[in-house]
Formats: sequence, structure tokens, C-alpha cells
Amino acid sequence: MSSNASCNLLKDVKPYKTGWRVRVKMLHSWKQNFGGETLECILADETGGKIHASFKRSQMFRVQRALPIGEWRFVENFTVSQAGGQYRPTNLQYKMTISGDTAISKCDFQNNNHFLDLASYEDIIEGKMNPFFLIDILGEIFDMRGIQTVQVKNEDRKRVVFRLRDTNGNDVECCLWGKFAEIIESHIEDNEGEPIICLIRFSKISYYKGVEKVYISADSIDPSDINSVNDEALGPDFLNTIKVSGLPNHSLRLKVGCPVMVLRNINPTLGLMNGTRLQIIQVMDFMVQARIITGEKVGETVDIPRLSITPSDTRLPFKMRRRQLPLAVAFAITINKSEGQSLSEVGLFLPKPVFSHGQLYVAISRVTSKKGLKILALGKDGKPQKKTMNVVFKEIFDNLESEV
Repeated sequence: MSSNASCNLLKDVKPYKTGWRVRVKMLHSWKQNFGGETLECILADETGGKIHASFKRSQMFRVQRALPIGEWRFVENFTVSQAGGQYRPTNLQYKMTISGDTAISKCDFQNNNHFLDLASYEDIIEGKMNPFFLIDILGEIFDMRGIQTVQVKNEDRKRVVFRLRDTNGNDVECCLWGKFAEIIESHIEDNEGEPIICLIRFSKISYYKGVEKVYISADSIDPSDINSVNDEALGPDFLNTIKVSGLPNHSLRLKVGCPVMVLRNINPTLGLMNGTRLQIIQVMDFMVQARIITGEKVGETVDIPRLSITPSDTRLPFKMRRRQLPLAVAFAITINKSEGQSLSEVGLFLPKPVFSHGQLYVAISRVTSKKGLKILALGKDGKPQKKTMNVVFKEIFDNLESEV
């Protein structure tokens, strides 16, 4: 076929034919062995569109010579099928298979664009990224730990763990294996004391994979409660079972990446107030380090120690104190706790209608756009319904009219 013949863009290729012709360059390749060795690669066209391509071992030598990384080539006569597998290197729903009938030829087109699709640190930290799509990430290396040799499926593999940070001070933990661990360690040694900027392409996101740490509270009767302090029935075992509003649980299970909510006004000037939401970034023996994700201090890193907390619930016939982290795991929050926050996405779950005037307005007005709002309202039978009751005290409006 003539080199001047028209080419298809990768977004246009579909499974219904094999006579496609595309102009692409290889961005990355790796070997895979699932039921037979194959070479997998990522190809990009001039618009930055990407596709996952695969070819069998019998084609490896030919394709690797004809399609080197970073060089533009014409590729024609290939099959296209539905992309599968747990992790997807591109967002295209199709995958290319290169066979013996596929022709690969040189072209004069030049474009040095690497077609990066850099992930936002904020989106990674807030869990907005789809963990089944591979991402590109760029940042400065810090807090690098020594290279380790660990056993994986009875084989020794090298691993190095470090953190990357962006220009806004956001940071994420990264882990590289095998030759990539050796490469990064070599760069650090050769440039000791100098800042190292690292680009990781087609990396996998892992959420909440850290070791879980359990924090156990120390409970006792407050010495000022002279009527209860010597009561044997109010021992630690009983006090451990107490669960009241505003009091952290006796057993608090946390991981890096876990969202939590502050239960006390700790330090308003630092943004640590009752209802502030945080994300755990480090767990220690008696404290945690977290990043603020709501309020005016978003992005700030804070240390949260254990505190002695006395519940404010007056229904308790005794006065107790609990020494614990003033936190509660908060994958979801109540409507009242959300008041004052501005969020890009809100999922509102109403197993029963709201019960207070203005409560529904507070919930819906947290979101900055209609597109970011999802509501699941259940009827009395527990099934989803398309409407819910709004509570309005009409007397309020009657008073307003009489005043006018």
C-alpha cells in the first residue's frame, strides 16, 4: 500500500474488519506470560490516542526490530478485539493483535511528543481515580527507603519504596520492583543531595493496601466523680463497650489512605475542628499523621495524638474519660456534618425521608454542580424510588408574610 494512503486514528478502529491502517509509535513494552509468552505494548497516534497491542512470541523478533520504541511506523492489517484483563493501560475499549499478516513499514512523520496523561495527585489521594486504569505520574522523589529483597511466589525480587510530591506539596507513596528499583536507586546514588524528578509511566494505583493498625483506648472513671470512681461494676471492660455521640470508639482500625473525621475542636487555627475530614498518610504507635481534605486548610499535614476525652452525653449516670485518637472513620458523613462544605461530587443516601426543615436543602446544596449529584432514596418497602419528602415548616413563611 502507498505510504501516502490515508490512515485511521486509533479511536476509530473497531473489531468488524482487519484492513485498518494506522500511523503510530511505541511508547512502552513488556513481556507477559499467561498461557504463553507474549509481548505487550502501548501504541500512540499523532492525536495522543493510545491502544494496547499484543503479539505472540513467534512475532517478537520481527516486531521488535520493525517497531522500536519512540519511532513512528505504519501498521496495517491487524485484528481488533475487546480489551480484557483486570488492569487497562489505556481507556480505549479495544485491543490490537499483531500477527504474521500484519505489515509494519517506516514513515517520515516526526513528533517527539511523549503523550503523557499525568494523573492529578489530588484525584489519587481523594480516591477519584479508577484503580483498574494505569496512570502516568510525575514528581520529586523524597523519603526513599533502602532497596529490599523480598520473597514473591518463592522468588527473590528487589523492591524500593519512596514518596513522590508535586509542586503543590501533595505526595503519594510509590513502590518499584525489579530492574526499575535498581535504576531509581542508581540515580539517587549518582546524584546524591540533588533533587530527582521521576516520571513513572503506566503505573498501577493501589488503595488502602497498607498494614491495618488498631488503636485501643484506655478507659476509666473520672476521679472527680467520687460516687462512681470506686464502683467495681464500672471497670474497664464495661467502659470499653460505651458508644455515645462525640466519643471515639474503644477500638479504632486505621490504614494509610483511610478517610476520617475529627470529633473534637483540637486546634481551630490549624483547621482541626469538630467535623473536619482528614485522610491518613502515616500510622504510628500513639498518633497518626493526616492530610486535611475539607475546610480552609485543605492540603495541610497535621499530627493527631491521643487525647483524654469526656463524653458530653448527660444521659450517662457517671463521668468517664477515654484516652484515644479523637477520630472516627468517615467514608460517609451525616447531612448535619456536611454543612458548610463545598464538594464537587455528592452521593446522598436517604433510607428514609429527612426529618427537619431545610435538611434536604443543606444536603443538595453541598455539591457545586447538578452533574456531581447522585441521590438514592428508598421507599418503605426498601426499594429505590424517584421522589422523597421534603420537610418544610410552613409557619415560618406565615410569619414572614404577616411581618410584611
